[in-house]
Amino acid sequence: MKALYASYKFGLTITPNEYGGAIYDLFIQSATDQDWFKWTNTTTNLKRIGVHVGGFSGNGPTRAGIIINYNNGLAELGPLYTGKAGTAEAQSFSNVLLPPGATIYVVVDNPNFTAMTQYHLNFAHYNISF
Repeated sequence: MKALYASYKFGLTITPNEYGGAIYDLFIQSATDQDWFKWTNTTTNLKRIGVHVGGFSGNGPTRAGIIINYNNGLAELGPLYTGKAGTAEAQSFSNVLLPPGATIYVVVDNPNFTAMTQYHLNFAHYNISF
């Protein structure tokens, strides 16, 4: 998936397990390669999202980002990138709140590409109650 705004709505749909989590181990193959993931909150509950990229032995430098589409025709947030972008260190988005009907898009790329880069993506969602 190549262009940031042209491709993100066609990302791989995240399919969480019965505990709300999903793990992907993939590669970035070029400076223009972008892996996009998406998950839509189809429940009636507010969800807390956690996305973690990299930080494991053998992972190379990546840049992780998110976009949130509130599906109301008015608001979209992002892209937001972590402060660890471009490193092999763990990059995390924690406690992102996703209302019912909203979609989160996650992108992993490596704009400073020098060699094929392996990465580990961990996605989780949890119910929020007040």
